[in-house]
Amino acid sequence: LSCLTEFNEEVFRKGIHEEGYAEGRAEAREEDLIKAIHMLKDVNVSKEISMQQLMDKYKLSETEVVELIDKYWE
Repeated sequence: LSCLTEFNEEVFRKGIHEEGYAEGRAEAREEDLIKAIHMLKDVNVSKEISMQQLMDKYKLSETEVVELIDKYWE
């Protein structure tokens, strides 16, 4: 009997690599956002202006920015 599905190791490894790359990029982006939030706060930029700048630069929705500001604006 033959297997109904074939295991392609090369395709599997490529998928794992791409998944890890995407996760790494997402983590790096979040770190950039956290740094940007702290920097804007440290130079006394208002929350409202900071939110608009983050939405523009990172192409985020208002909901996403509100969540980040609530979480990281210390």
